Amino acid sequence: MRHPEDLLSAYADGVLPVEEATRIAAHLAACASCLQVVEDLLAVRALLRRVPQPHPRPESLAHALRRLEERGTQRDRARRLLLAFLTACAAALLLYLPPPFASSRLERTAYLRHHARITLTHPMVDGALNAFLAGLLPQLPPEEP
Repeated sequence: MRHPEDLLSAYADGVLPVEEATRIAAHLAACASCLQVVEDLLAVRALLRRVPQPHPRPESLAHALRRLEERGTQRDRARRLLLAFLTACAAALLLYLPPPFASSRLERTAYLRHHARITLTHPMVDGALNAFLAGLLPQLPPEEP
């Protein structure tokens, strides 16, 4: 019989079927090297059983969960701040970009002024935003009809 190295650990654990365990036991009676491997495995298992098992304190789980929740809220807060910053940047960029059809500064200013006048008449417009935009635009002469 060849050396059953892949079955020695299962033999030491006692999980082999009876006929296979009997065959391995017969081999161990004749093979000192395989018997030494099984004895080493049993010694290691005996040492592992003597290692004390850690007993976590009951409050450890609550503490770990609380820390995870704090990290989650910090990440959520950071995401909200990043989203607000990106939204503000996009809004500022859109406010200062010229309309695609305007070629001169005067045309862009007239377009923004006209847009501000139209939005002021709409009932859903925020007056503070329009006042802010109107304050940014230079005074232009009245439009000719």
